Amino acid sequence: MESNNNTTERDQEVFKDSFKNARNTIPDRGFSTTIYKEFPDCHGLAHHNLWFNGRDTGKRLIEYKDRFVCTTSRQYEVLPNEKVVEIMEEVLMDNPSWGLTPDQTHSEGNWHVRDGNVVMSNESKFSPTGTSMMARYRFADNIDPTGDGRELHLGLCVGNSIDLTRGFSIIPYHYRSGCMNSMYHVRAASLHEEGTITWNKVGDVNHDYSGVKGIDLEVGAQNLQDQIDDLQNTAEQIKRNYRSVRHTKEMDKDFIVEQIKPAIEVVNTLGQRYKELSQLKISDIMAQRIADSTLPKSVVLDDLEGINIYPEMKDKEPTGRMLFDITDKDMTNWELYNQVTDKLSHGNLNFNSTLKHMGTLDTIFQVWN
Repeated sequence: MESNNNTTERDQEVFKDSFKNARNTIPDRGFSTTIYKEFPDCHGLAHHNLWFNGRDTGKRLIEYKDRFVCTTSRQYEVLPNEKVVEIMEEVLMDNPSWGLTPDQTHSEGNWHVRDGNVVMSNESKFSPTGTSMMARYRFADNIDPTGDGRELHLGLCVGNSIDLTRGFSIIPYHYRSGCMNSMYHVRAASLHEEGTITWNKVGDVNHDYSGVKGIDLEVGAQNLQDQIDDLQNTAEQIKRNYRSVRHTKEMDKDFIVEQIKPAIEVVNTLGQRYKELSQLKISDIMAQRIADSTLPKSVVLDDLEGINIYPEMKDKEPTGRMLFDITDKDMTNWELYNQVTDKLSHGNLNFNSTLKHMGTLDTIFQVWN
């Protein structure tokens, strides 16, 4: 019978895999594994086929640093974190005009472990260090978007995990050296662990201007509309650059380049977005968004300056609704935004929870939808 030349790369891998374990003895009782893929230069990362009572379970498991990480479906392909960093840096060295270099700036907080320009998940009783990570690359020039003299630098992170918690992503971030606050804009884009890339809509802003002092309403509204138009144009460009990729066959340089180019355009919009936040005082609508959010109470909500958040009580019992009092009417959105980033980036939540709440913060302030 002639072979079918139209077989996919995935079909070819399955075909080759059938020979790899042809003479392995599969016990007829209990769990056992056979090697599907190994990455010996990535801290012993391995992807195993999982068997039970001599039968294929249809599942695989991931081993890393001599520890169990998680089980996966047969469709899931491991993309080693180390390989992601390696390819990213090859691409950046091939494109010096972008001006992105490894950011080894000190990063505060117990929510991560830092290795040079890479921040990664801590060891837990369930998994080893580094199953989820982000590698940081910064632009050379600092910016002062609000004019307060407190500069920050911008950059891009390449992120990935081998534990199903996060997909491959290239996202913007910023770092304020004075207070060592970091903010990772995880809602910008992601490649889901077993699916396709999704670029999220950027900056569909709908601010409440009521009660805003020191800014002309019409001018402010026009500036905001101009910013919306710019961000929407960027979003459309990003969508045009998308293609469907599994997590993961081989991640190639061309794909990385396709993602970095629009991501740089997104970074270029952030300074203006921060400036806009600094021009608007906290409104009741924004305060209620904070109160109603899923931001952690003990880490963030209980100790904010300029706004008190507390539970509504009825017959001495909480109703489940959160209320607020704005105690500093002159506080801006930017000041409140930075308070929350400070608490998250210096906090004790775990790696993925911290990033998740940073995404929530961006949604509240509509940096990303």
